Amino acid sequence: MSEESLLGTELPAPRFRSLGLRAVALFGFAVIAAMTGCTREIPAAEHTVAEYRANAALRREVFAGCMNDPGSLGETPDCINAKEASRREDIGSVRDTPTIHLPTPTQH
Repeated sequence: MSEESLLGTELPAPRFRSLGLRAVALFGFAVIAAMTGCTREIPAAEHTVAEYRANAALRREVFAGCMNDPGSLGETPDCINAKEASRREDIGSVRDTPTIHLPTPTQH
């Protein structure tokens, strides 16, 4: 065969590339679909931060349970709300603290 006859003919496009891309896309879609079907739905909180702030006994009970088992309960909506209410109510604000009377330093 001469060089001219090779240059004038068109070779068919390789089919494995388009098949490979389709297979990768199909596999990716299957993985994403499987992952979204297996995710757990996060339960809604039973009490809001305002409810925990208003009820100190409930706030302390839930907060103690969350601190006792942080691996299982630590990031649940109720624990987050109880922690936030506890942060706001139990610790308080610096503005609410009484004035601290420190002794004046003496010069030597």
